[in-house]
Amino acid sequence: MDFYKRDAYKGGMKQIPEIRRDNLERLIVEKQTLAALAEAAGTSSVYLSQIRNRSLDSKTRRPREMGAAMARRLEEVCGKPPGWMDHDNGVAFSGSTPPAHEPPAARGSDEVLYLNTVPPLKTVEEIMNGTAGEEFRFALTDDAIAPEYPRGLHLIISTTRSPKLGRPVLVKTRHGELHARIYAQGRAPGAWRACATASGYVDLLPDDGQIVGVYRGLYEAGD
Repeated sequence: MDFYKRDAYKGGMKQIPEIRRDNLERLIVEKQTLAALAEAAGTSSVYLSQIRNRSLDSKTRRPREMGAAMARRLEEVCGKPPGWMDHDNGVAFSGSTPPAHEPPAARGSDEVLYLNTVPPLKTVEEIMNGTAGEEFRFALTDDAIAPEYPRGLHLIISTTRSPKLGRPVLVKTRHGELHARIYAQGRAPGAWRACATASGYVDLLPDDGQIVGVYRGLYEAGD
């Protein structure tokens, strides 16, 4: 089954970021230490600690939250079923189907939509020349916004929506390059900054290019 996850939190029940933090604590107990869990997941203990403590991101100034990519990775390495990290595990859970009290239309920060078709995968060239369409898939070509969004991850991109703080955007530079970065507020009123989260990659400003696509969600291919 194919599905993608998009931002859609509405409602008064426990939010997905809070549920993921609770389940992170459960996994730390299972692995005995945070460092052991981080090693199993192929990430840094500092990153998981920041999520655990909701440390402020130095660039976006928002609390760090666990994204869907990291949640799925933790499920895999800890032998949990898909969707386990997004479920309040005080309630019995049997698989990736959303709990009855939490329909897909209000799952929290990562809504699950089951679709017969998914947005088509587009190339860098198609995106750059404007022929990719209003909504498409894009496979990340580097680790500029890892570890939450690593190389090869498929993002659902919209060309008609407004960017959100702390979420990925695609920036077309004046030099004819396409880069994925995290959207942040710039220093001047109304200005933006496109930030890299991994070392070795530069941040981008409006003078460097223009935003040509914004994150709508993650794509994953199920069984």
